[in-house]
Formats: sequence, structure tokens, C-alpha cells
Amino acid sequence: MPIPRSASFPTTRWTRIVHASDPTHPRTQAAFAELFQLYAYPIYTFLRRKSGCGHEKAEDLLQEFFLYAYEHRTFGKADREKGRFRTFVQGCVENFLIDEHRYAAAAKRGGGVPHIDINGLEADARYATELADMNLSPEKLFEWKLALEIFNGAMAELESEAADESKSAIFAALREYLQADVGRWAKATVRSPCG
Repeated sequence: MPIPRSASFPTTRWTRIVHASDPTHPRTQAAFAELFQLYAYPIYTFLRRKSGCGHEKAEDLLQEFFLYAYEHRTFGKADREKGRFRTFVQGCVENFLIDEHRYAAAAKRGGGVPHIDINGLEADARYATELADMNLSPEKLFEWKLALEIFNGAMAELESEAADESKSAIFAALREYLQADVGRWAKATVRSPCG
């Protein structure tokens, strides 16, 4: 999946969530696309681990989840006072999986939902190489992959800013120090209380 490159640090801002959920806002589609870019791979890994499904089924579930979330303005139901958005999304995905299992058991196949192309995600190859030996729960894996996506987005932002200011050589020299503790940082993020 391409790393999101935006003009700001890729955290989940509540304004982005509001824009993605308001069909009258001019940035609705762009804000929703930004949320997709940030959450697609962490949700993919969660779906693979939680449901035990393969690549194709996980991609289908990912597409169906985001289509449902877009059509029903699901992200607009998140409440800042009740906790973090990522916890809300994780709960939404868990509920979606429960509903999907019910519908699959009742309908067996079909449904008429169009296939959404998510080329570029490369999720199956990443999942096989990055996560084959990891013994994390689906919830911890989701947290860990989201932390890494945020870190990678921040690194891309810094690299872009350095290039704009003709400081690419300085950034290249500092990159190894900036990335040296990413594994420890991400694992510490996973161990920290979420809420």
C-alpha cells in the first residue's frame, strides 16, 4: 500500500472524521480517502488474523467494510469523549465481521455489491513477509501496524519537507537515527493502554 503523503502529520484528526462523515462537505471524499489510506493495512491485518481468512477474502472484507462505512457514514458516529478513533474503528470492524458471518451463513454467496479495486495495497505480500512469525492478537497487531503506518507517514512528510528546503542530504544522514528505534517504539505503543 502506498504510504500516505499529506501536508500534515497523518494522525486521525477529528476534523477529518467530521468531513468524511458529512455528505454536504466539499472534502467528504478526500477526507474518506485519507482515512482509507491510513487505516486500510491495519484493518487488513486485523481481518486476516481475527477471521483466519486468506488474502482474497481479507481484501473483499476490507472493501465491503469501507463501502459500508462510507454509505452509512459510520465514522460520523465516533465520539471523541468516549475514546480514541482507532478503538472505535476496531470495534466497527469487529461488529462488521460478526454481521458478515451472519450474512454469509444465511446467503452463502452473492449480494450484488460491486468490487472496489484496491490495487497498490499489496497486502498479501506484506502480510506474508512482515507478520508470518508474529504471535500477536488481532487487536495488538492492528495497534502495531497502525503505529507503523503513522510513523512511515511522518517520515515521508519529513523527507518531503527536507527535499523542499534542499536538505535531502541532511535528512538522508539522519534517517538511520530516526528509524533506529521504530521497532521498540511501535511495540511500546502496542503495550500502552488504548482508549
